[in-house]
Amino acid sequence: MTGEILKARLHRRRSADLYHLRETRGAEVDLVVEADEAVIAVEAKSAATVASDFFDGLGAFAERTDASLPKEIALRLIYGGETAQRRSAVQVIPWREIQESSWV
Repeated sequence: MTGEILKARLHRRRSADLYHLRETRGAEVDLVVEADEAVIAVEAKSAATVASDFFDGLGAFAERTDASLPKEIALRLIYGGETAQRRSAVQVIPWREIQESSWV
């Protein structure tokens, strides 16, 4: 997943600006992408169906960083299913649509 997002950014002539976040207690997300207008927190799951606990890390990230960042926070879940959807504040993206999504 990280490689696909990196490739999408580099093809659009953007710098890498990709990070992993893991706090001692609390928030952990698979990837943090610094985009022009937002900071994008990404969780990746291989399951074909979305489960409610997939959003736990994204929720913790949003709670801890909302006031401290000067940019908008965008939350994304990449999963093994087929349908793009929106769940509350999270954009849910199928693996096959990683390249089509905006990471800038």
